[in-house]
Amino acid sequence: MDKIDDLTEKAAGALMAGAGQVPAGPVALDEAAVRVVNLLFERLCAIKPAYRQAWPDDKALGKAKREWVRAFMAAGITTVEQLRFGLEACRADPSDFVPGPGKFIEWCTPAPERMGLPSMDAAYQQALRNSHPASIGCERWDHSAVYHATLACTRTALLSLPADRSRAKFERAYREIQNRLLRGEVLAPAPPNEQKAIPRIADPAVGRAALAGLRAAMGGARA
Repeated sequence: MDKIDDLTEKAAGALMAGAGQVPAGPVALDEAAVRVVNLLFERLCAIKPAYRQAWPDDKALGKAKREWVRAFMAAGITTVEQLRFGLEACRADPSDFVPGPGKFIEWCTPAPERMGLPSMDAAYQQALRNSHPASIGCERWDHSAVYHATLACTRTALLSLPADRSRAKFERAYREIQNRLLRGEVLAPAPPNEQKAIPRIADPAVGRAALAGLRAAMGGARA
């Protein structure tokens, strides 16, 4: 029996050629890619017993396959790992009904922590901190993925947009970076963490003592 892992490796090239683009016309896939899609839908039907609600007959099923492939290509879903994450999330989903392609694509991008990346919350907070003018020259990046997501958003946008829009913009950029990593892309490293000393306001008592010492040294002259 064919395994989706084996078939996807063969089909990745066919899908990858159009990754990130919405095909204008019918999608032409080679035999291996067709088998991947068929096997994926077999798994979906086995996982979701109410699949007939979405695909009542072969005609509807065939149309769905074409639309899902278009959605995969537009979203850059082309690898074994992405499909595996999607199927794992599908099994964990308590609903008996088949998800739409958008939801399945969302499942294909796992929580950042599962990829060894900072969580979405931690990454966003770091992006905000490092985007602040006071952090220029002393940024610290826990992972290059956070750095590249921040650059994709632009630091100005992260700080100037309303909080909900700023967060949504960063989440989109961070997920896109995750997908690039899942497709095997190697990110350029973030700048090295060279934390510079940040001037601190001195303790007033220490300041007064230093001033008194200076006055004494100057023979009691007033400042």
